[in-house]
Amino acid sequence: MKHLLKYTSVILLMTLATTLFPSCNKQDPEPPETDVNTNFDDLSYFQNCIIRVDSEGNFGYRAYGKPLDANDTTHLFIGVDELAQAEQFFREWIAPDVEISNDNGNLTCPLTDLNGNAQGTVYFRPTSGSGLIAEVTASDDTRLLYFRRVTFMHNNDWPLVEPQSIWHKFDIVHNLNIPCLNDVLISEDQSLNWVCVRESGNGVPPFFCTVTNGYYDCLDETGSSENWRHKKIREKWFVPRMGGAQSIGNTLQADWELFREVFQEATGNDNLSGHCWIDDTHTDYFIFDYYELFHYKDNTHYGEDDGAAPFLLKIEWVDDEDIYDGATIPDHD
Repeated sequence: MKHLLKYTSVILLMTLATTLFPSCNKQDPEPPETDVNTNFDDLSYFQNCIIRVDSEGNFGYRAYGKPLDANDTTHLFIGVDELAQAEQFFREWIAPDVEISNDNGNLTCPLTDLNGNAQGTVYFRPTSGSGLIAEVTASDDTRLLYFRRVTFMHNNDWPLVEPQSIWHKFDIVHNLNIPCLNDVLISEDQSLNWVCVRESGNGVPPFFCTVTNGYYDCLDETGSSENWRHKKIREKWFVPRMGGAQSIGNTLQADWELFREVFQEATGNDNLSGHCWIDDTHTDYFIFDYYELFHYKDNTHYGEDDGAAPFLLKIEWVDDEDIYDGATIPDHD
């Protein structure tokens, strides 16, 4: 069975004068220890980090990987520069509660559901030959949808001629128009600015994210006149879910000061100093903090807003050339 882990860390407190990100002042008071339920549906987490599917299991889009053989779209390829980069990608696809065993670089990850029932096992194995670096496979009882293997190969050996990246990390794209979201976002969120968090690569689409200016209530499914907005937004493909949020957090932490400035310029608000909705359930959110990005899956809410919070949104299925200031962005289909 999975268990509750206790996390203790410095969470920087907000004042009225705070900017987008709180100051990195180690003298700020610490909150008390918090019990955080870290149970995850490990298979769903892994699945949706690579290929997003809806609640019925229908194909959404590929978040990672590109098939190089038109006759086998279940074998995905990703270009990397070195083994360490491939391993970093793999570890981001694994839920935080999974115990990863490491045998001389061979990683084995048993997956379980929320009740601790086995869901299969995924493997990361370094390899060599013909430009190959590593492979990700799964046991026969792992019920993956729309893919069965991910192969990392050296970028120098990528067989396709890919277009040059237009957008780079830290770039801001202004005033994107997203009709399918505009129907449910409040008026101040109709035209948002987005930050490029991940550049496009071989088998890796670009990743843009933003934070809504408005706060969306989520006390319960029927208790608020604004709650329908939260439900509708969760039905869209623009929420990053836990795996996407982990990737965003890792990137932010690596370049904290610069991203703080960029997000402040892009959003002009301080929403990232609190918690943001990120997932398909109203209990999942995370907090940006200089020291660590915390994921919460709990029935309580952090802060004094009684469950109202902004949304962290993302776009990761649109090609570089289709993103530009004022562009209209369709839904993934």
